[in-house]
Amino acid sequence: MIALPTARQQEFVAALEDVVSGFGGNPLFASIDAGTFEMRHYHRWLQRIFHLSYHAPQTFALAAGYCDYRLQPVRDYLITHAEEERTHWRWSVEDLEATGYAGPDPRSEMPPLDCQNYVAFTTFLAVRMPVARLGTAVVLEGVGARWGAAYGRKVKALLNLQPQQMSFSLGHGDVDAGHTADIMRVLDEAELTGHEWAWLTHAVRTANELYTQVYASVVT
Repeated sequence: MIALPTARQQEFVAALEDVVSGFGGNPLFASIDAGTFEMRHYHRWLQRIFHLSYHAPQTFALAAGYCDYRLQPVRDYLITHAEEERTHWRWSVEDLEATGYAGPDPRSEMPPLDCQNYVAFTTFLAVRMPVARLGTAVVLEGVGARWGAAYGRKVKALLNLQPQQMSFSLGHGDVDAGHTADIMRVLDEAELTGHEWAWLTHAVRTANELYTQVYASVVT
């Protein structure tokens, strides 16, 4: 018999802390720190954030549909989170318009490869191991809570932006820490198997790689 991979909850928590704390070394943040981040980069970031935020709610809902009765609290949270995130993509479009973006509407464009890779992985998880969709979610929420406010202020100063030109950053900055706590609580109460914790740990590490690629593509 083939032994399935297993992990403990502590391994998942340790992996999450590692990727969130290490995300600060990504090329986009390095560009901001060096003062080379320009409006064209901000627009490229918003274009990519549009694709991620547009497809995220449907993958949360899809994951909820694949949860079995044992994971009812996880299913409920996925449905609630899908509804909460449903219209956040509009903030990225509004920020593009508010900052003088003259290119095509991102809704009329195919997603870049880095965005497709991330969305494809979250869709795969939703079907193959739906609880692990929360593993990818908590990486993005954790990154936002740990780094979002500080780098949002730096971008605001560099580009002389007004709050109405940073709807996406400001809108998420206020809630990411709360979402992280909610997800960790739901997972803690779910009585998951070792195999499910292994998938969650894998999801965290993969999400980190794919999300870093999205950020790197903005400035390279």
